[in-house]
Amino acid sequence: MHLMMMEIVAIVMVLVVVVMMMMMIVNIIIIIIIIIIIIIIIIIIIIITIIFVNISSLSSSSQI
Repeated sequence: MHLMMMEIVAIVMVLVVVVMMMMMIVNIIIIIIIIIIIIIIIIIIIIITIIFVNISSLSSSSQI
C-alpha cells in the first residue's frame, strides 16, 4: 500500500512537471507571437509615416 502511494505521488509529480513545462512552452510561444505582432505594427506605422511624408513633400514641392 505504501509503495502504491509513493508511485502515485511520483506519477503526479511527473505530470505536474510536464504540465508546467507545457505551460512554459505555451507562454514562450505566446510571448514570441506578441513580439512578432508588435514588430509588424511598428513596421506598418513606419511605412505609413514614410508614405505620408512622401505625399506631403510631393504635394508641397508640386505647390512650389
